Formats: sequence, C-alpha cells, structure tokens
Amino acid sequence: IRAGAQIIRLDSGGQTSVGAACVKT
Repeated sequence: IRAGAQIIRLDSGGQTSVGAACVKT
C-alpha cells in the first residue's frame, strides 16, 4: 500500500509499521 511517497507495510495488528499516523487500511 502506498501513502504519499512512502511504502507502508501492515503488521498483524493492522497498523502500519512505517508510521501509525499514516493511512490505515
């Protein structure tokens, strides 16, 4: 999933490991 210019990875908790303040999917 891409948010802005960053690639975000979802952990098993459903939150982004790169930044929890980014878009959650």
